[in-house]
This record gives sequence, C-alpha cells and structure tokens, in this order.
Amino acid sequence: MHPTLSAPLVFILQVILFHPTSCTTPSPELELCIRLETYMDNVEVLVEEPVKMKRYQWCVGVPPRCTTFTTELKNRTKIEAVEKNRTVVECCPGFVEINSECVPECPSNHPCPNMKCQDTKHCFCLAGYTGLYCNTTCPVGRWGSNCTSKCQCGDVNGNKCHHLTGKCILLTPATVLTTQTMPTLPTALTTLMPPVTIPTVTPSTQQLTTPIVPTFATPITTTATTIQSTTTTTSTTTTTPPPTSTSAT
Repeated sequence: MHPTLSAPLVFILQVILFHPTSCTTPSPELELCIRLETYMDNVEVLVEEPVKMKRYQWCVGVPPRCTTFTTELKNRTKIEAVEKNRTVVECCPGFVEINSECVPECPSNHPCPNMKCQDTKHCFCLAGYTGLYCNTTCPVGRWGSNCTSKCQCGDVNGNKCHHLTGKCILLTPATVLTTQTMPTLPTALTTLMPPVTIPTVTPSTQQLTTPIVPTFATPITTTATTIQSTTTTTSTTTTTPPPTSTSAT
C-alpha cells in the first residue's frame, strides 16, 4: 500500500513539474509568472575526518612513561555550499510590482517622476504620492510615505495638510475676507452709492426774482445776488411807462 501524499506537497510537485522555468504570457486575470531558480545555500554537513590522537603508556625508561600517537576517525560538522532550486513567483514581463500588486509598467510616453523602480521590478511611490503611477497626491488628512501619516490639524480647514511636510494648510485673512464678507461688484456699488435723482429746473420769473442765498459757498452767494439785482432792474424798466409819454396824452 502506497503512502498518501499531503495536499501541499502535491501542489508543490505540480508547480515544479508542469510550470515552465521561464515566464509565461500574462493572462487578463493574473499577471504572475512562476519559474524555477537555482541558488547556492550553505548547510551543515556531518563528516568523518581522521584525527591524530596523543596518548601515554607505561614503558621501561626514565621517566617510565612513553608518548604514542594514533589516528582515529571523528565526526565533525562542516559548512558546505549546496546547490538548490526554488520556485519564484513574480510579475510577468511588462508588469512591475507596486503595493504588493502587479501593474503595467509606466508607458514610455507617460512620465512617472514620482515612481521609483528597482532591478527586481519592485516599485514604490515617493513620499506624499499614491495611485497607479504615483501621480496622485495623498488624500485629505494623510501625508508622508505611503500616505500612512495622519494630519494633526484638527477641524482647521477640514484637517488639510501638505502631502509632503504635513504642515497644516490655513486660509489667510485676505482670502477669508474676499470669500466671505466682500459682495460682488454690482451689489457693492448699489449698496455704497445709492442712486441720486437730479431734478430738472425750468427758469421762470419767480425763480429769477426770488433771492438765492446759498449757505455753503460765499463766492456763489455774491454772484447770485448780482444776477438778482440786474434782473429786477430790467423788469421794472420794461413794465413801467415813462412819465413824459403820459403828459403828452
């Protein structure tokens, strides 16, 4: 009766036997490729080595003790380099790893200045950036590497901080005044400068004979008085007939 293989061992054997050593064509569902890699590993090996042993025994001599040497085999631990194989799961050609996922490489016509990649096709975003190609800043309330740091701004301006430094972003007083207290231009003009109605004055005899006494400017008062006197004299001369004409009649 043959022993039954465990499920994990069966899976490993299937991977080694049925998957090629080179990357396969990436599938729409999974952009992972499996390959076998050979590497050297240092292991401890138990070996037997001849060892020369020194012994003493009694003999006829002065002193009555002689030295003898024998060779024996002793077990010793030795470090040796052993060649091994391992299964490597990595992103297929045309894909790179970022945030533990395989994503398409940065297109040649699409710059990715905030994404850095290593020789192992492992990429990461610079501090303060996130997204597929690291072209998006950290969301509101986050900053720093991988956008893991929280902003410490409280309720000031919606807990917004700089995505690189973490400094709180505050509204300046000028910005607050402009956005909250200052009305639009037509409304401001209407409120500050109400419409002024200029009356239309029709000249008449009463207006000419009525004395005009302005109270805010002395030169204007003098001129108005002169005009009034001249007008009154002219009116009297025109309406009253001369006395010589009445005597002749």
